[in-house]
Amino acid sequence: MKPGKSGPSAQAPIWEEPVRGFYTDPGQFVALSGLDLLRSVLEGGLGPPIRYLSGLGLTTVEPGGVTFTMPVTGWLLFPQGVVSGATLGILADAPLGCAVQTALPPATLFTTAEISLRFLRTVVPQSGTLTAKGRLIHAGQTTGVSLVEVTDEAGRLVAVTSTRCAILPRVEAPWEVIEQALKNPPRLREPDWPSPHPYQRPAAGEVLSQEIWDGTDGLGVLRSLITGDLPAPPLAHLCGIAPVEATAGTTTWTMPASEWLCAPVQGRLYGGALAMLAGTAIDGTVQTTLPAGTAFGPVDLKVYFLRPVAPDGRDLVARGTVIHRGRSMAIGTSEVFDADGKKAAVATGSAVILPGRPATVTTELTLPDLTGSEDDEERPQPSPRRAPGARGPASRAGEEERARPGAGRGAGIGAGRLTCLPGTSILLQTVTTARSHDTRYPPFWADLSGSAMIRSGVLSWAICVCTVSISRQQEISCHSPDTPKRGRGPWSGV
Repeated sequence: MKPGKSGPSAQAPIWEEPVRGFYTDPGQFVALSGLDLLRSVLEGGLGPPIRYLSGLGLTTVEPGGVTFTMPVTGWLLFPQGVVSGATLGILADAPLGCAVQTALPPATLFTTAEISLRFLRTVVPQSGTLTAKGRLIHAGQTTGVSLVEVTDEAGRLVAVTSTRCAILPRVEAPWEVIEQALKNPPRLREPDWPSPHPYQRPAAGEVLSQEIWDGTDGLGVLRSLITGDLPAPPLAHLCGIAPVEATAGTTTWTMPASEWLCAPVQGRLYGGALAMLAGTAIDGTVQTTLPAGTAFGPVDLKVYFLRPVAPDGRDLVARGTVIHRGRSMAIGTSEVFDADGKKAAVATGSAVILPGRPATVTTELTLPDLTGSEDDEERPQPSPRRAPGARGPASRAGEEERARPGAGRGAGIGAGRLTCLPGTSILLQTVTTARSHDTRYPPFWADLSGSAMIRSGVLSWAICVCTVSISRQQEISCHSPDTPKRGRGPWSGV
């Protein structure tokens, strides 16, 4: 994949253009609390380089909460014509970290230790501007936890994300420095830039036609992108991310560590950019296992950050591997290395396999798309896997089915109810309940990187993102959004 030149003068790729953006003023950092510092950023209207590259912007700040928005431009598209789940890391990482920052005293640093994303709906250009609302869950002396919900312009939930941040000891600064910073805050103005910001320009690159996906397997498509026989997608022209090697079940990707990918902390690459690279390596590796005429949809992504990366312009390298490929699910891992060969991040992710579905997407889809359709009926369905102790097919809507305590993981699973045994800790990602007229798809259980996920092929569903750790047997009910308990949220009885 060889991204073309897409700058205003067509003389250099975007990531080699002079960078635009502003960083946190050291004096303001030691003088203002995290909340006041974010308010000053909002009032000033200026942002770091990643804002000018992608359109990511802060829109609201309050104690324990922030909101960011990002337009879905053509620049963010991959060969399938979608904004990949991994690319949503660019949007999600900012409110996740800033929600924690609102609780920090002056001169207190923090760093993102890990980020988890769960994808619920495909994002395409018609999705409009995405909104990410961050909410602080916990801020202690050494650890901060926050959640973010991402919605599209129509208000539909696109992704649910969470993070754990490490809070570092407060930096000691002389009072004279603090006093001087309070008396003379920086007064910066937006300059007259010589050209539109990258995300405001007409997008370069191409989305592949469905005929290509129908006639070529996933590995063949990726190899043709590497050799340049197929055109590079827009995202490759925006930030330089590209595959360089591909075999069945493994891929290698590179991306320049450009200063355009920096957040407000000067000298450090934005964590969301590393998450995008790590997740893209997993997605691309899953693609190498697909036959022609088969699509896939990312379900989740978890990234652990190991060390900061300097924006020195040299290539980051990500290596992806598929560790499981079943009939309906694939699980992959990736490792990201800096230009010196030091490991900067590791990630795990999963994707649902969708035979017969179009790979090139032009309208929104809900992922994973397991609802009944003519296409489903024409193909034999994979046999569902049940949890130990689970009951039979999902009960009719309105009937409450209780799961008996199981073995192994210590959780029995039934329709819309989970029973945790003493001493267990489990992450419940998604729970679905059956409609009365559709019981063909009983719930099944899959162990994905220590998480428990329950799915069924019906349309009524409730999202539960919570770690449950209990000391006695306790039942947790999850209710469909169309039940009378909707206003109480997905959890009841916790």
